[in-house]
Amino acid sequence: KAIGRRHARYVRRMLQLFEEGDLTEALRHAIPLAGSGAESGAGWSASLPSPRSSLALSPRLGVAESSWLSGPELYCHLQQVYRRAFERLREAGRHEEAAFVLADLLRADAEAVSYLEAHGRKRLAAELAEARGLATGLVVRQWLVAGDAERAIAIARRTDSFADAVLRLGRTHPGLADALRLHWGG
Repeated sequence: KAIGRRHARYVRRMLQLFEEGDLTEALRHAIPLAGSGAESGAGWSASLPSPRSSLALSPRLGVAESSWLSGPELYCHLQQVYRRAFERLREAGRHEEAAFVLADLLRADAEAVSYLEAHGRKRLAAELAEARGLATGLVVRQWLVAGDAERAIAIARRTDSFADAVLRLGRTHPGLADALRLHWGG
């Protein structure tokens, strides 16, 4: 019971920071949401989350701490709170922090990759796509868009993902798609 009360206090304090508009401090305290099972409150951890020291987006996936959340209502509420925080950061032009919310808190990795690319953070988008294990065609696409053709082609050859990458590139970067086709055939 004591640990449960400590968890509840932590969540209340975090939500209070969001309500007060202290986004930086609220995001430091934010609990990353896990997929598959967390929505139902499955699982439980005795450890108390702690504030992070930085809001820097890490391409590597950290451990989600939401396994101890007390049910789907809180999980859904946190999703909404985090989505509003993302919108506020986006509107303020705080793009890397906005991508942090998408990738590290909401675990919307593909959306974070797209967002980073759209806001000129192409290399970070490629690093995130690769580190988070997104579709290899997307990873190849992102490395080409980021200007690292050598890495993109090496990944495409290793994973046989030329077709997917060409399709993805053809929609937005037809010149890069044509260049990749040449490597595919060669």
